Amino acid sequence: MKFDTNSKNCIFPFRNAELLFLIHNNQKLHPNDYAHVLYFNIIETLLMINEIKTIEFIEQLDNEDDFEDVSGYFGRLSGVFQSKGFIIRIENAAKKYTSYKYYKRILDNIDEAKNALDDTI
Repeated sequence: MKFDTNSKNCIFPFRNAELLFLIHNNQKLHPNDYAHVLYFNIIETLLMINEIKTIEFIEQLDNEDDFEDVSGYFGRLSGVFQSKGFIIRIENAAKKYTSYKYYKRILDNIDEAKNALDDTI
């Protein structure tokens, strides 16, 4: 199913606080736990619903661990959004984490997002 993630009709009534709650709960779970997989899928689905809302959420993050966790979704999101603007905005948002110990992982996730762009765009 293909839908326009920038459409005003493409919305889901969730707030940043609710999404952060899911992310924080997922951080507490062991990666091999089935609940971790369920949280991961729920978070990913919510982030894929609206590109603009997702970018705003990513840009407002002010915690390195939260940003690094969310960066794990960049490849899939980029594949759905197919937006160079999305890549530029997440690269700019990542600049404030250059001294973070997992910054290389964030850069790898951004590279994965770039690779997910369709070359025909």
